[in-house]
Amino acid sequence: MITLAGNARLDEAVKVVEAYSQLMKAKRGEVDAVITSAKPLSKAQTDAIAAALKAEAGKGKSVSLTSIVNPDILGGLQVRRYHTRFAIAFNFTNCSLTIITHRCQSEISSLTSPPPERSRTLPVSSTSK
Repeated sequence: MITLAGNARLDEAVKVVEAYSQLMKAKRGEVDAVITSAKPLSKAQTDAIAAALKAEAGKGKSVSLTSIVNPDILGGLQVRRYHTRFAIAFNFTNCSLTIITHRCQSEISSLTSPPPERSRTLPVSSTSK
């Protein structure tokens, strides 16, 4: 704290504490996951997701779940897993209807849009006089 204060960085103290917390979770083998769904998940659904994430994390790891409800994703799930072993990193799986709809719209527009015009270049012949 003295170093932060001496460098006029006390406003960064929260970030330092969060980073230290993540490093300690990594040391203890903890994995955080944030699940975003369009509607609240039932206990059975939450337990099934937790079991799948725990199996993915491996033996000796514990998984801490946080659920978020966001109706904008329309349906499906978004899963963000924070794996902290030597560095703080995360994996993101987006299985929401929003992303699926967006991909379908892109496919349809690529099929219905006219092909790009190709410019024709004629070979230039060099004639010597």
